[in-house]
Amino acid sequence: MKKFLLPGLMSISLLFLSTFIIAQAPTVTWDEFFPGTGKYEVGNYTANEIKQSPVDPGYVLVGSRSMTWKGNGYNEVLVMRVDQEGGSVQMNNIFTGTTIDQLYVDGVWVTDTVPWTQVANDMVFTYAEDNRYLITGYRDTTLISADTPPGLFLMEVRDDGRVAFDTLYKNDNNDWIMGRCIQPDLDGGYIIAGSIREDNSGPEKIMMIQLKKDEEGKYDNVTFPGYFRINPVGENGYANWVRPFGDGYLVAGSAYRTNYKNDLFIQKVDDDMFEEWTLFYGDVDTDEFADGLLSGDTIYLAGSSKDPDTFTYQIYVVKAESDGTIIWEETYGGSTTHFAQSIMRTGDGNLLVAGITSVGGYSEMVLLKIDAATGDSLWIQSYGSEFQSAGIRDAIRTADFNYVSAGRASYTASQDPRVYVTKFDNPMTADLFLAKEGLDLDIVQGTPTKDVIDVSADKINLFGVVVKIDSLLHPSVGDLEITLEHGATTVSLVDQCSNSGENFIHTSFADAAELSINLRFAPYTGWFLPEEPLFPFLFHDPSGEWTLTITDHGTGGVKATTRVLKGWSLNLLTESSGGVGIPTMESLANFGLEPIRPNPVNQEALISFQIPKPAAVNLKIYNQLGQEVASLAHEDLPEGVHSRIWNPGSLAPGTYFIHLEAGGMISVRKAMIVK
Repeated sequence: MKKFLLPGLMSISLLFLSTFIIAQAPTVTWDEFFPGTGKYEVGNYTANEIKQSPVDPGYVLVGSRSMTWKGNGYNEVLVMRVDQEGGSVQMNNIFTGTTIDQLYVDGVWVTDTVPWTQVANDMVFTYAEDNRYLITGYRDTTLISADTPPGLFLMEVRDDGRVAFDTLYKNDNNDWIMGRCIQPDLDGGYIIAGSIREDNSGPEKIMMIQLKKDEEGKYDNVTFPGYFRINPVGENGYANWVRPFGDGYLVAGSAYRTNYKNDLFIQKVDDDMFEEWTLFYGDVDTDEFADGLLSGDTIYLAGSSKDPDTFTYQIYVVKAESDGTIIWEETYGGSTTHFAQSIMRTGDGNLLVAGITSVGGYSEMVLLKIDAATGDSLWIQSYGSEFQSAGIRDAIRTADFNYVSAGRASYTASQDPRVYVTKFDNPMTADLFLAKEGLDLDIVQGTPTKDVIDVSADKINLFGVVVKIDSLLHPSVGDLEITLEHGATTVSLVDQCSNSGENFIHTSFADAAELSINLRFAPYTGWFLPEEPLFPFLFHDPSGEWTLTITDHGTGGVKATTRVLKGWSLNLLTESSGGVGIPTMESLANFGLEPIRPNPVNQEALISFQIPKPAAVNLKIYNQLGQEVASLAHEDLPEGVHSRIWNPGSLAPGTYFIHLEAGGMISVRKAMIVK
């Protein structure tokens, strides 16, 4: 098949959309405590990670519950599954363990049952005959006597909460070891990155380990050539993010360097996890890494940077080339403290950072949208002002094109925090879900197998597409080419993927996914980038036939077995019934702010803008905190070009945002005030 990757069109279109913002900050659709109101149990609950289940629209959370035993604090692993509306807990398990230990109490040796302390830091989905979660973190089995330091644990939990596998990875050197992140590796197994203190003392170093599941369901350590890979970074550092990248992996985290305090870092390692290069990012004061994101060969790092003058932290984001060279770096948040916790792609190709803002002993959740091309802040919005403490630990983009976050919150300083999950939606849009089930369509070598979903929609604009293959059974999926066709557009989802094997099970394709299917192994389960972007479908009428075509290019040699498509689905993002709609490309081409003249601004500036048709126009100025500082237009205007004079007056020097809204479209430009 001849490919049309359209890199130029893709980048130009996404840059165009990043300038003409279609949605404002999302609103809270629902928020829930777990355990719910009136069901509080003893303990301090925290969710560290949230992911959308590949099997159903619900969410899976992992974290911890903090408890005390005879005055000693310890943690238990929390695993929870909730439905997509947050109203039903489908699975909620607390995993603990105990050790029979000899304790010296009041001059007498006594035997007692001592709880372990263990915390879950990250998870990935696996798929055997059922859906499972592979969880890593750290575990200390000697809470009181401290005979041995903590080790890295790996736990595989079934969808119903039963444990399928659980073990502790330690070596014989009394090393302190923690698993902080886990990802599928390049060889069909899993890679865990974290930290290690050799001989339970001295500086932290990067720790990596590779694991592969054997026929008995156990995860064997296959790290070459030793039990753990240990890579120093700075004088002291740890990794809490890892991704397959090229012929090896990218590892990121925080490191301490003399004269620089803490920095963010990226380390590129080969497929055996040996260091190839390391780069550091940040200011001369304290910088902390939170999360990373890959978009093709582009790397995004999100964290927090301490202002040496105000001693407050700001959200810090770096965009870098594949070799780590900085494209841009920016800080966000204004005069109050802001911490980043996670970063993700948005539907229009930009970035969303989720985190925490705090002032005066109170903390709130915060979302920040960033122009991926320029690093400009498009909007920043806080949530949860009714709490004493509310914070996001993790956030993701959901299958219905919105966002969900997980962390913890409490109403008062004396109340133990509980897991707090928040769903954010865009009120201007709605998703249209259509599924074909029970198909049992045979796939024959050399003959295209086609199935059609016929869409009848009263909306003329399409803003997002997700395709999910619920079940495609095949002994060698590397022989398959899968395309999606609508109107005059055909896009390749899979083109004979690099790593063959059996079956696509709950396999979703979306432009906002992070990794290619060619970096994974069968059975393919989860979220993947399509072979070609789904973007060409956007801004067209979704009505009509959507055709999924599967072509088997195999030439035989694989034993006869089932080759069948059992089900697939489409999720389409359209304008909501009550919304003003998503503008057409023709409207966008005649809409927007012209460059601010002059810029930087000293005494006054000319702000010109164009609208494609008569509309109610709002032209406002915002500071970096998202606070309105001036309104230049709030009136009905005819189509054409208009201008306003802006006099900053006594506004402080710094960065400000010119915000134009008309006819359901938004355009934002940045201006600098200098004095």
